[in-house]
Amino acid sequence: MRRCRWCCSARFGFRSASNLPTLCPSSGMVAVCILSPLARRCMRVFLQNHFSESRISVSTNGFLLQQKKIQDFILQSGIGLQLSCDGAAQHIRSGYNPLEDTNVSDFLSALAHKNHLAINCVMHKQNCSVNKNIDYFVRWMKKYSCLETNLDIRLTPFTESDLTPDFNFSGEELETFLHEYEMLYMYALLGGENSEEMKHFVRFPLKIVRKSNLRKFGWEHSSMCAEYASGIADKSRHIDTKGNFVSCNLIDSGILPRGKMKKDIPPYCASCEFLGAKGCFPCPAGDYAQHCEWKRAWMRFQKRMLLLRALAAKNS
Repeated sequence: MRRCRWCCSARFGFRSASNLPTLCPSSGMVAVCILSPLARRCMRVFLQNHFSESRISVSTNGFLLQQKKIQDFILQSGIGLQLSCDGAAQHIRSGYNPLEDTNVSDFLSALAHKNHLAINCVMHKQNCSVNKNIDYFVRWMKKYSCLETNLDIRLTPFTESDLTPDFNFSGEELETFLHEYEMLYMYALLGGENSEEMKHFVRFPLKIVRKSNLRKFGWEHSSMCAEYASGIADKSRHIDTKGNFVSCNLIDSGILPRGKMKKDIPPYCASCEFLGAKGCFPCPAGDYAQHCEWKRAWMRFQKRMLLLRALAAKNS
């Protein structure tokens, strides 16, 4: 009698990781699509028995969601999805847009009504308008009756990198983004969560603008994840492609990190007002950029918004 590879490895820190499908956010959907019906049933039992009090979620670009067996598995397992879709600029990133696919959009709508869906839209130089993306997503939500849900749409700013110069914020695009994001933040402070349309966009700005980003740390922590260096997170809930728990899904024990783990202080940091601030530490999976136009502008933006938040709290 063959034993299910999930059942025989039903514990944290999987026993036979090399033979297991993975729940890694970057590749979990690939694993699901190759499972047999029996294996999918066993996986559901495994999730219920060992992660019943945890929320299992995966990130996906939505391409594999065209398969009905994938949709059925996600709905039956109660898995949450973070859809990576760049809204009005999705065509720059991919020839496929899941939000333009009626079949996939119907499925995503069903997830949204279960509070099992979030959308991450990366803002960058070629996708700099917050307002255009809000209009795009609102039209989609109206079409698929999602306005009444608690769907969280995160307009996430792109962190500059020497590897992606065409996407780094600069010049007029940087000014446009910061201006429109500032308006969104102010709308959030003024009670945007009470708006049927804007409630989907205002939670994330309030979350990523934090006092802790301005807190100073020693440079010995600069090769650590900022969440760990600041004590915000002390344990991991990420599972990599080998089935191991890791500090971040960007640093996989099955591959080499994408950047240096030990970093030198860039010369441009020496005279910066935010030298040693937590919000300036790069992700360990990446390197410092050769220039620092975005990071300094973003830190100054957060400083302004924190002052605005304090003023709003004082007058409330």
